[in-house]
Amino acid sequence: MLNNMQPFDDIKNTIPQNKYLQDFHSDFLTLKDLNSKLSILKMLVQDYSIETMPQWVNFATTFVCNLKCPFCQNHGTEENRKKYNDTSLNMKHEMLMSLARESLPWAREFSLALNGEPLLTAHIQDVLDEVAPFGAKLDLVTNGTLLTKKILMKLLPLAGKVQISIDGAKEYTYEKLRVGAKFKRTLHNIRLLTRAIELVEGDAKPPVTFSFTIMGSNIRELPEIVRLASLLKVTEVNGCFIVLYDDNQHIWNEDVNLHKGLYNAYYEQGHSVAEKLTVSLFIPEPFPGVPPITGDLKGQEGMIINQLSEDDYEKLPPAEDCIDQRTIDIEATEIANMIRSTRSNRTIINEALSSKRFQAQLQNSFQGLLTHYETEIINMADKKEQKIKYCEFLHNKIYIYPEGYIVPCCTVGRPILGDIINSTIKEVWNGDLYNEFRRRFYSSNPYECCKGCVHVQYLSWNDVLKSIL
Repeated sequence: MLNNMQPFDDIKNTIPQNKYLQDFHSDFLTLKDLNSKLSILKMLVQDYSIETMPQWVNFATTFVCNLKCPFCQNHGTEENRKKYNDTSLNMKHEMLMSLARESLPWAREFSLALNGEPLLTAHIQDVLDEVAPFGAKLDLVTNGTLLTKKILMKLLPLAGKVQISIDGAKEYTYEKLRVGAKFKRTLHNIRLLTRAIELVEGDAKPPVTFSFTIMGSNIRELPEIVRLASLLKVTEVNGCFIVLYDDNQHIWNEDVNLHKGLYNAYYEQGHSVAEKLTVSLFIPEPFPGVPPITGDLKGQEGMIINQLSEDDYEKLPPAEDCIDQRTIDIEATEIANMIRSTRSNRTIINEALSSKRFQAQLQNSFQGLLTHYETEIINMADKKEQKIKYCEFLHNKIYIYPEGYIVPCCTVGRPILGDIINSTIKEVWNGDLYNEFRRRFYSSNPYECCKGCVHVQYLSWNDVLKSIL
């Protein structure tokens, strides 16, 4: 079986250190595919002696953020900002690269930071250079304020998807909610990103989406955020209700449950605009039985913005006035040309460093496992109408913190399943704690954090089998 073989360890020792070998990642595509298939087989037959690696890795590189959003749990108060903006908490560069060399040849995606701004990761441009050869795509969640021309030249070839957190569609509301950010600068950055994506040739065209935290202060901007997305060539807006923590109870009136009629009114308006502009809008369903209403925010307490009347709101300048398309076109063309030039000048890969010699080992191991479990697989085919319980976090994703500990997800109450101070990622991922967590997930007594979790899915046996056969 795979756990009696050495490709996981051997491949890590052959990865090139030359940051200019950007095309090396093509050698890892088969490894990623086989790792994915092995993971599915491991889940189906519940054989935890089959060793795999995570397919999505979060490196919690930094907790630092350059903004002071008053509704943020980590950076919304002076006390918390001081705590989380302590750079001594950052993941050390040497640790990050060691973890990347072990995990990214097998992973399809990775992300940086978790409770901070990922583009504030120390030596971010060097990091992007050094992880490029592994072929894993960056899953980026950013506030958009640092998407400069310089960083986009490095970022775009690696980006798998870009999610931009933006909670206001008008200059006044945006800068009140995203304290420290400048509306015009952020809009410039976002359109520069989407314009550069339009100009870049090949497959470096990551989808760009908006993440919109819905609260009392910005409910009326639901149709406006859709219009803004369309203007900036962002094709999808994802909204969720604000979550109030102990540290931000002073803004208690931001709770959408206190503005049900208002939400219902702008829910309909938002979807109407989205349909006309062909922007995908995903927001919580309206409150049943509550008639839609509109009204001013003027004089309301417990809110971040509480002195804005309907007339004042309508007088705010349109977003179109904030965009200099000519400058954006010039900068985006420079980004596309630089990416094109970098591609054409890459060094030929030294075949001695290729991972191809390990692909046959893994392929043979996989085929051997399919043969070994042939009877079980045939029996599974008879269950094609049934559903299988599934959690992508347990089988695909891993979160690694700067202190070295590893958790399976971000759900409240999730356990620590190991650390990379005393173990490797492979050892933790395939270790007793992780495997026991998986066993309990499928039992009648899962961990408390799994009970009622919204991430639990039920997949078709037939669809799962097709993915490995």
